[in-house]
Amino acid sequence: ERSAFSTAETQELLRVAERGGRVVVVDDQLKARRARLAVLLAQLHVGCVEREDAASPALATSTFPGVPSPVFLRDRGRLTLEDKGGIVPLLVSGDADDPVATAVVVGHGKGDVVVVGSGTVFANDGLTQEQSAAFLLWLVSGKAGSAGPVVIDERHHRTRGRAVIGRAALEGPG
Repeated sequence: ERSAFSTAETQELLRVAERGGRVVVVDDQLKARRARLAVLLAQLHVGCVEREDAASPALATSTFPGVPSPVFLRDRGRLTLEDKGGIVPLLVSGDADDPVATAVVVGHGKGDVVVVGSGTVFANDGLTQEQSAAFLLWLVSGKAGSAGPVVIDERHHRTRGRAVIGRAALEGPG
């Protein structure tokens, strides 16, 4: 959270998707956090805003068969999409006549990038909702249905978080 993704870091993340992996980006309606993801999101033609007209709390429903929903949201973070093609809504909230994207899939190489407009999905209160937890499991399950390596970069935890992630990567199960 203290530093933005550089162009080089953005390219490295996108190479994971190019090789067939999935990159999950959790955006945020808070302006300071959005700014730190600007380079990455510009590459994907996706942004995030705080939609004052969005109900909170809300439920987002899946547009894909087999993707668990509804997913619980406690904030007004919603995605904004540039009309560049290749962006597919994954979760939508709001009125059925005027749905608002809450999560999208952007195909990239052999893999994809999923951008989620609300961190609630991964927060403790979101995960207490059965379908929200099932959605998180679906996200990390990969194309073959089993989880591959999962790397979490929570820059807002600063030094403590980096130490924990590093120790888990070196000593943990992967």
